[in-house]
Amino acid sequence: MKKRCIENAPPSMLINELSKLFNDRMRQRTEAMGMAEGWRRILFHLKHNEHLTQLELVKKTHLSAPAVSVNLQKMEAAGLVSRENDPEDQRAILVRLTEQGHEADRKVIGAIRQTEQEMLAGITPEELEQIRPILLKMIRNFTEEGME
Repeated sequence: MKKRCIENAPPSMLINELSKLFNDRMRQRTEAMGMAEGWRRILFHLKHNEHLTQLELVKKTHLSAPAVSVNLQKMEAAGLVSRENDPEDQRAILVRLTEQGHEADRKVIGAIRQTEQEMLAGITPEELEQIRPILLKMIRNFTEEGME
């Protein structure tokens, strides 16, 4: 197999490669826990909000509406989320984590920490402090903050 040379790749390709490698490793770990690919993002956003509508989850997770719907059905069957009609808007469905969902999120956070430790092996705190502002600038260049 031909070894890929990334030494001279542009930053965008390096960022993309790193993101893919991280996500692949996380997918392997979460699948070993019995979780589908999209669950990690849904868990994250529900943990940081008391409840969200399915539409809000679509916007926050960047998953398609059908993917969110299917994932929520499976997550509800697994006891990780509950869904109920919004008392203020009967057309909307509110989704919240169950206690089992909170426990699943704690396991995912442990897997994220483990994966991040592997990724950052051999990188000094000083090196991290150098790259963090650069990465934040790149993110802001693509967000509304960077477009002001």
